[in-house]
Amino acid sequence: MRSRRERSAFTLIELLVVVAITATLLALLLPAVQKVREAANRTWCLSNLRQIGLALHHYHENYGRLPTANTFVFGSAFTQLLPYIEQDSVFKRYDLNLPPRAPPNNGLALMSIKLFLCPSMMPPPGPPEAYSSHFASYAVCIGSNNAWQPPPDNGA
Repeated sequence: MRSRRERSAFTLIELLVVVAITATLLALLLPAVQKVREAANRTWCLSNLRQIGLALHHYHENYGRLPTANTFVFGSAFTQLLPYIEQDSVFKRYDLNLPPRAPPNNGLALMSIKLFLCPSMMPPPGPPEAYSSHFASYAVCIGSNNAWQPPPDNGA
C-alpha cells in the first residue's frame, strides 16, 4: 500500500490563473477609482467657486462695487479678493502703488493660491509671466477692455 503524496504548493497553471483573475479585477476597478477621483475634484472646484463667489459678495458689501478686473496696479481681481479668502497676509505684503511685476510684488504675483486652482485643470503651456497676477483656473470678466493693454482714457 502506497500512501498518497500531498501537494504543498501551487502548480504553475494555478498561479497563472490567480494572477489573471487578479489582473481582471484590477482592470475593472481602475475606471471606478478614476471616476471617484474626478468626482472629488469636481466637488473641490465647486467649493472653490463658492468661496470665490462669497469673497466677491463681501468685497461688494464693503466697496459697493465688484473688484477691478484688470489694471496695471492691481493686476487682477484675484489680488483684490485676497483679504476675503483668508490670504490677508499676502495682501498686506502686496504694494498697491506698484505694478504686479515690480520687484516687491513679482514674487507675490506669481504665488499659487490653492483656492484659485482647480485640481482637474492642467496649467496652460507657457511661462507663468504670461498670465495675470495670481494664476487661476477661473476667470474674471473685464468687459470690452483688452486684458493685455491699458484701459482706454475716457478723459475722466
